[in-house]
Amino acid sequence: MSCPHVLVLTCDGDVHADRVRELLVRRGVRTSVFDNADYPARAHVELAYDGRGLTRRLLHTGSDTLDLDSVTTVWWRRPRPPAAHPAVTDPAVAAYTAHRQRRAVRRSPAVRAARPARVGAVVQRDPAR
Repeated sequence: MSCPHVLVLTCDGDVHADRVRELLVRRGVRTSVFDNADYPARAHVELAYDGRGLTRRLLHTGSDTLDLDSVTTVWWRRPRPPAAHPAVTDPAVAAYTAHRQRRAVRRSPAVRAARPARVGAVVQRDPAR
């Protein structure tokens, strides 16, 4: 069996999450951190499909590429909501864009596969999925 991989959704400066990540790493658990507010200005998702459906889910950030299929657990800690790209300057368009991005993140296959029952919960994703 492969090493467990926890994706921590939180904002920068979350010292509690940093401490928990240290403890997980000591136990041999791989951890990654992502803040939804980085999407789409500083991060994007790459999805690939074939005739059978979704075949690849990658999260590209400024410093890393994360294979979302390797994630076994999501800790929905304190992520900020996605925001409109800074290049969108019209307030009405920015508000609409941010709303659509929040819906896209909540409904994404990666999030739905490991969506917690409540905020702050840690949910184990079925590796067969």
